[in-house]
Order: sequence, then C-alpha cells, then structure tokens
Amino acid sequence: SEYFRIHKVFYSICDEYRNLMAMFIKHEVMQECELADIDPLNGNLHRKLENIDVGGRCENLLRQKSLGDTEIIFRHDALSFLSDLCAQIRKRFPLTRDSVLAQMRVIDVEEALSHEKRIQSIIPLASNFPTLVSEIELDNLQDQWKSLANSKQSLGEMVKLEPAIFWFNIRSVKDGNDQLKFGLLS
Repeated sequence: SEYFRIHKVFYSICDEYRNLMAMFIKHEVMQECELADIDPLNGNLHRKLENIDVGGRCENLLRQKSLGDTEIIFRHDALSFLSDLCAQIRKRFPLTRDSVLAQMRVIDVEEALSHEKRIQSIIPLASNFPTLVSEIELDNLQDQWKSLANSKQSLGEMVKLEPAIFWFNIRSVKDGNDQLKFGLLS
C-alpha cells in the first residue's frame, strides 16, 4: 500500500486465514473457537471429504465430469494442501488477540478516539517497546491515552487525517498550561 496500514494487518490476515480454514474445518468449530485455538492438522475438526470446499469452478467441473474413485484422492489432496497451508500460516503469524500486531489497532484514529471501540489501556502495547517508553513514563502514557478520547472535539479536523499524519500532528497539541498534551503518546 502507499498508505500506512500496519493497524489493519492483523485483522486482514485473520480474515483471510479464517476464509481458508472455513474451506475444510467444521462450521461449528469455526463459530465456537478462537482462530488461535484451532489446530488445522487435527482431523477431528475437518469436514467430511465430500464437503471440502475446492472452489466454485472446480466443484462445477467435478459435477460435470466425475472422477470416480480418484475424486476421493483429489479431495484428500486438497484437504492436505489446505490444512498444511493453514498450519504454515499459523506457525508464522501470531493469531492471538494479545499479539503486538493485534494491539496495533490502537493506531487507527477512529478507534483511538472512540469510547466504545478503543482498547482501555495502551500499556500492553507500550510494554513491547521499552526503548520508546520507559517504565517510569507508563503512568503518564496511560493518562495521555485516556485523555485522547476525551479530546476529540478539541482536535478538530485532525481526526480525519491518515494515522501516521494524525499521530505526528498530535505531538504539537498543547494543554491549558501551554504544555504538550500528547507528547509521549505521539
């Protein structure tokens, strides 16, 4: 992308991963379990071979021209491919909601300024970056984070900016005592 999107990476990848898993994992498992808790290699969680989603065009070809007994082999290979693919994604991507990438959603301006959507504490994210925010500064950081949502009206047109520009610009916002209001947070 030409724009700053790190705050969207976690949910975009999770959505695509969920789509892949839904092709071969039982529907009720997908509904009841967190993605991080589903083992794509666990055969007990797989659909029956005839219910594996092999894609629209492929399914149509299979209906038009039966493969006979080799269709079972084909569907088994498709299941093997999908489950291995998901296992590899799972190894390489943190699917838990407490991962650093999941916590990056705080960078989304709309989320950061919303009382309903926002993460209540920025400390779990900040603790992953001790070189940016020292332990001594964590109270001040959390205070600035809480103050941000209450300052939406005073930020004016800044709330419509792209995340990188917004966070850069709030570093110059001052309080009534002419002190930087969000210096640490920005």
